[in-house]
This record gives sequence, structure tokens and C-alpha cells, in this order.
Amino acid sequence: MVFKFKRDKLNLLLLFALISLGIFLPLWKYGVVDNLENKMLAKVDIEREYEGNINLLIREHPFANASDVSTWFFASGPAEFERHVYVTESDDDFVVVQQDVKSEWYWNETFSYLTLSPTPYTGINCTMWDNTTHVVKRDLNNPHNVESPLADRSRTGYSLLFPSHQSEGNDIENVFVDDVNITSKLDFTDAKELEGLTVYEYQGNVQKDCTDSLGVYVDVSVNFLLEPLSGLIVNFLEKTVTYFADPGYAIVVGEITFSEVSSSVAKGVEDVKSVRSKIRLIEFWVPVLTVITMVFAFAFLLYRCSGSKLPEGYIPST
Repeated sequence: MVFKFKRDKLNLLLLFALISLGIFLPLWKYGVVDNLENKMLAKVDIEREYEGNINLLIREHPFANASDVSTWFFASGPAEFERHVYVTESDDDFVVVQQDVKSEWYWNETFSYLTLSPTPYTGINCTMWDNTTHVVKRDLNNPHNVESPLADRSRTGYSLLFPSHQSEGNDIENVFVDDVNITSKLDFTDAKELEGLTVYEYQGNVQKDCTDSLGVYVDVSVNFLLEPLSGLIVNFLEKTVTYFADPGYAIVVGEITFSEVSSSVAKGVEDVKSVRSKIRLIEFWVPVLTVITMVFAFAFLLYRCSGSKLPEGYIPST
């Protein structure tokens, strides 16, 4: 009778443990994990630096005869960019993400289009600011743009932030390209290792005829590395923006090419590792440690209820 009582008690404990796990794991996954990860999205703060070159074909006198190529000249030189992406406002449904870009370039070489002789415009410095405001859904798995009066323009798809939990080999659809104001696709090209991180490489290219609105034809190409679990860009390998304008415009052809500097890449790796570790803790380690704790607790209760040992061959019934 005593042994039967203990056996029934153990079976009840086992049943209770299984029910508790069956309740805890779904609640943790769908009630806690998503909430914690979405709070991480509301704390986005990314600072990056890039360097490259700018090449322009310019009309010296924009109001002169457009066919007079004697007034055209080439200008080229190094360019530097500082980019800051951060959240300014958030609620349960969306986050407002601000992007501030400071660009500086220096014309260290200018020469005539017609004679290839140097021009007096060498040495010109230029500094520009470009500020954009994006409103995205507060969802780490799907941070797509939403319509809002807080945004500086209407956007669809993804722009500054990409979906987390990317699968190897999958392309990223519906990527909004601010340069041409349309959505395009990023093609998956390869899986790589970068300082201990598994990263996916993506490439994209889009062209748009903007002659009616801006007077230019635009070609944009991008190539970057993205950490798949967090959906964050680790290294912007290269971006090239080329403008082809009607000769009646001041800038006839413009090309800007840049990539991320090594110090910025190192900072990006550390930032992404930190975010990735938090996601792993929330999604994997907390449930695993909870299960292990419950197993040890049940084993301890099994030991106590059995009086330090069970009859040979005993197996709890379920």
C-alpha cells in the first residue's frame, strides 16, 4: 500500500511537470519572446561610417547652350559618409526610425571634358545632410514600413530594417529604395563567416527612368552582409548610385561609390553579436534551462518519494 501510494504520487508529479511544460513553452514563445524582441527593436541605435569616391560630369554654365560641350568638365575626388539610424518614438504598434546621413566630398581633380586640361575648380569641398524619417511596424520578424503622417514620404516594404530569422538561400522581397522611390528585391548570393558570425551576402540592382520628375535616369546597386538571426546589416560592402541626366541639366552624369570602413565594420560586428546573444538567450537558453531545471526537480522528488531507492525494475506508469 505504501509503495502504491508513492507510485501514484510520482505519477501525479510527472503529469504535473508535463502539463507545466506544455503550458510554459507556448506561453513563453508566443506571449513573452515576441514582446521582448519587439522591445529590442524599439532600442535600435546604429552608427556607421563609409568612404568612397564621387565622379561627376558637370556643365560649367548650366544656362548656356546645352550642346556647347566646351563648358563641360569632369570632377572627381574622395567622399566620406556618416550614417546614424535611431528610434525617436515608439508605441505598441510601430516605431519611428530616423536616419541622418552626413556626406562630405572633395574635388581633388577637375579637367575639361573637351580638352582634358585642368580647370580652376580643383579643391572645392562640399558637405551635405540628408535626413529621412521611417515609420515601421514594431515587429522584429517583419519590420515593414507603414503609412503614417510621421514619415517624410510614403514607403512600402523594408527600408532601414530587415526581417529577422532569415533562411539561407532566400531572397528578401519588397525592399524600398529611397533613391528611386520604388520597391525591388535583394538576391541571396552566399553564406560566409565574419569574425565568428555566420552572415548572408545579398546583392541588388534597380534602374528607374526619372526624367519626367527629376530629369535623370538612376541606376542603384548594393552589396552587403546581413546577420540572419537579428536581420541587421553587419558590413555594407558597396553601394553605387549613378545618375544620367539630359544635357540641359547642370550635372550630366554622376556616380557615387562607397563601402564601409574597417573600424565601422568591427563596431557593427560587436553590436550585432550583442543583439544576437540576447535573441539566443530569449529564444533558446531560457526554455532549455527551464526544462533542465524541471527535470532535475522531478528527479529530486522521485528520489525523495522513493525513500532513496525504488524496487528493481520499477518504471512509472503514465
